[in-house]
Amino acid sequence: MALLASVMHGVSAAKIEAVSAWRDSDLFSDVERLILAYAEAMTDTSPTVTDNMISGLLVHLTEPQLVELTTAIAFENQRARTFAALGLTAQGFKEHCDVRRR
Repeated sequence: MALLASVMHGVSAAKIEAVSAWRDSDLFSDVERLILAYAEAMTDTSPTVTDNMISGLLVHLTEPQLVELTTAIAFENQRARTFAALGLTAQGFKEHCDVRRR
């Protein structure tokens, strides 16, 4: 479902499939790499967001856009942790996440 929705919004299937290898893929722009690094840093336990990350993002995003991005990442983290705590699993799409852990 997420793949279909992303493709409908103009994101290629190849790019979606490459997210787990974003550091090594040439499909992502510099801004997208900053955003993905920020999302990972927000997701770390404990978060590892730095002032340099924020400064780098603000070169490309307005403050309201950064707030919206941060809120979206936080919401997805909350949803994922809630589902994990309640034992809710994917509905037959995948048994695990392919995103590489650091």
